[in-house]
Amino acid sequence: MISLTEGKIIQDPLYGPIRIEGIFLELVDTPEFQRLRNIKQLGLCYLVFPEANHTRFSHSLGTYFLLSQMESIWRDKDLYYEKIAGLLHDIGHPPFSHTFEDIFKGISGKSHEDLGCDIITGSGESYSSRINAILEKHGVDTKKIAGLLKGTPTNSGEFIPSLISGPLDMDELDYLRRDAFFCGVPIGNIDFSRLLNTMEFDGPNLYVKEKGLTALESLYINRFFMYRTVYFHRTVRIASLMVRKSLEAVDDESMLKAVNMDDFHFVDLLLSRRETRDTWESVQRRDIFKTVFRTPYTKKSMHSIETSLNRNGMKDGVLIDIIPPLSFSGSSGLKTTQLIQMGNELKVISEVSEVVRSLSAVLDHRTICISSRRDMEEAVMEALRESVS
Repeated sequence: MISLTEGKIIQDPLYGPIRIEGIFLELVDTPEFQRLRNIKQLGLCYLVFPEANHTRFSHSLGTYFLLSQMESIWRDKDLYYEKIAGLLHDIGHPPFSHTFEDIFKGISGKSHEDLGCDIITGSGESYSSRINAILEKHGVDTKKIAGLLKGTPTNSGEFIPSLISGPLDMDELDYLRRDAFFCGVPIGNIDFSRLLNTMEFDGPNLYVKEKGLTALESLYINRFFMYRTVYFHRTVRIASLMVRKSLEAVDDESMLKAVNMDDFHFVDLLLSRRETRDTWESVQRRDIFKTVFRTPYTKKSMHSIETSLNRNGMKDGVLIDIIPPLSFSGSSGLKTTQLIQMGNELKVISEVSEVVRSLSAVLDHRTICISSRRDMEEAVMEALRESVS
């Protein structure tokens, strides 16, 4: 960081110098925000993409920067609250970001957005939050910031929650470019400048002008390929599933404490227990399960596979994965509900773009991927050939 009289300049590999000052600098300097330096943006992706070690810290700064850019474009719109929410939108992320989030949620009952809202409002276990103290000192309504984090709509037009959490938000515009950059993949390079300059708002609703259609379609195409190439990479998913399976041996009390850890402290927890230590060390030396069988997904084939594995006593040494996951479907998958202005009307992008519709259709073709320990490969393949024949 380069210190200035009224703030600091942080050099970012995507945007160059990002100026942080005032309340934003105070928030960045809190223990809660500094914790994000030690939480990898892409979990275990570094096992396949060696430079994918970027963090929630840099991504949060990037989201803040893009919101600052929007404020410069919309000169008549004050995005003070949106910039605070953008800076803090990942403040509640558990270790390794999304990799084990559903496990933590199952134990704590809270998503990373819920945990972030607790930190911002000073609720629950986060009653002594330094971030909450700073926001209140500056007279910021913390409940409104929490609402922006969750994309809560407002009819007043006072805020634009979809800038933080929506089908086209600054969070995603940053992470798609940032993840592609650090993974070294030639995708994800969205024409974000064109998109920013063709975005408008109508009350709380965010839309793209017609002249931004091509840039918007490019976003969907790049989003699709980033999921296929990086986020759903088979090897990364196998490694993640191996660690997830080992976490079944960790008691709920320990996992509950781990929610607020960073990656380093969570790895210490994994290394402190034999069941998780052996798996973690195997994954780190890339001694991971091997994919031995793939078949198109149907409910019938899934049932047959599970039945066969259970009948042959192979459940413990085998992992079953569906790519893309069943949760990644419809408008929730590619976020095909973004509004675009066509003439004098606002329409949903999927209504006007054949490109977007075709991408959504591709996601309906799912594959069941079976991986196993190397000493079980032949036996598993033989059992599965019989189950789906």
